[in-house]
Amino acid sequence: MRKPSISKSIRAEQSGRSSWTSRTLRAGGSIWDGRLRFDVNIVYLRPPKEVLADAIERRTRRILDLGVEEVAKLREISRKGFEVTHQVRLAIGFQEIDQTLDGSTSLHEAGERISQRTRTLAKRQIQWFDKLADKLSTQAKVQVIDDPVSSNIKNCMRDIVGA
Repeated sequence: MRKPSISKSIRAEQSGRSSWTSRTLRAGGSIWDGRLRFDVNIVYLRPPKEVLADAIERRTRRILDLGVEEVAKLREISRKGFEVTHQVRLAIGFQEIDQTLDGSTSLHEAGERISQRTRTLAKRQIQWFDKLADKLSTQAKVQVIDDPVSSNIKNCMRDIVGA
């Protein structure tokens, strides 16, 4: 008999997240098609490359600092017969730290791979949000703010809420 997955309840909570967005915003079912149901203002905070690079390096250090213990716990859970799901195994940092614990790679090499995978993910997310902002710009007010410390954020939010 197969033992239960430790992330079954998490998967249940996460399922349908994107469909909620589609049902809420669009009459057509897809976030990419149909008319918006409401008047929408979108504030897209798009960090400059250097800010993003610094954030990725901080994230990598945090994953390395906390991840070794976490992956070791997951290995122990797996040895006890519980399933560590495919999604967990694909998470950025898991494979890299698991290989470090096996001795097949150094912690430095793991950090380099974690940073690269995170940069790739960030690039895909930015491309997705750029595409979404472009697509919705004909139906909604879209403001792209490249400088997170700019006063433009306050002005933008004040204009939206009418304060």
